[in-house]
Amino acid sequence: MKSRVLLILGIAALAAGLVPAFGQIANGDFDNGNLAGWTAGGINGGSATVFRQGACASFFDTAGIQVKGGSAAKIRSSASAPTDSMGVLTSDPFIASAGISFRALTENSDNQANPNPVTLEVWLLAGEEALSQTVSTNVVTLGGKCGVSPDARNGVFSAHFLDTSAFAGQTVRVEFRQRTNVPQFGFFTLIDDVAVVPVSVAIDIGGTRFRNTLRPAPGGTLPVAILSTAAFDARTVDPATVVLTGPRGEQRGKGTTMASFEDVNGDTYPDLLIYVRRDAEDPTDSAGVTALEAKTWSGVLVSGKHALRLPAPVAEPLARVQ
Repeated sequence: MKSRVLLILGIAALAAGLVPAFGQIANGDFDNGNLAGWTAGGINGGSATVFRQGACASFFDTAGIQVKGGSAAKIRSSASAPTDSMGVLTSDPFIASAGISFRALTENSDNQANPNPVTLEVWLLAGEEALSQTVSTNVVTLGGKCGVSPDARNGVFSAHFLDTSAFAGQTVRVEFRQRTNVPQFGFFTLIDDVAVVPVSVAIDIGGTRFRNTLRPAPGGTLPVAILSTAAFDARTVDPATVVLTGPRGEQRGKGTTMASFEDVNGDTYPDLLIYVRRDAEDPTDSAGVTALEAKTWSGVLVSGKHALRLPAPVAEPLARVQ
């Protein structure tokens, strides 16, 4: 027998913007030009600071390096650069989900042939437990002397992922540790766009009853199902955190959210069926891929995508020829 536990949850706080953006580690993009939300430190003179696009950040010319948003974190050994000098950058606490993503770019110079100028480690710190991974980043080889003999060169950031699924739901921190592999050359590594990667879930918008075609008019409700599997229980999702994003932009819940637990796809697992109130700006009013983001009651981020189509237009009857 289907469970029909009705949940009516006020989401005034979410509507007022009091809930942090999904997938966000505080100041993970460093676009505000500082290290707020992070703790900078180092061993034997190593450091972590802010890199600003167009500025001198090294002995070599760094003016040509393009950075998304204009700023990134910079981690490096000391100026004298013994190999035991290390820069350290640690985030504020956050809730772990499926993983952590970030982008990185490391400096090298024309007079160094070493393909691995630094060692970069990313650590997940969870109380007494820790998870670490050594990362090989893209490298930008620089020339010229910054501010004296210009030789502007740009580099492409590499994308990286740390699997944190074993710590999902736990309060953790992410820490970057960098040291040079070339004595007397304190090469830097730039870190940018550090974010939590949500757990991927299956969703069904409109439902099989509607054949994935949207029919409810603005002002009505739209059924949105988050599907359970053997590995994921959709009943752990907080309905009040659901956000839909589609061709028309983003919509968060308004007023109250109605939800029930039903096996909507017939696989015997109870799914979470949410009824989202629609309005004239509903992002699902257009055909295309609509994304869902939400959080579980323990703070784990989840996301899913679903393709939708609009109902076919109703043909006008032919006028009878007199």
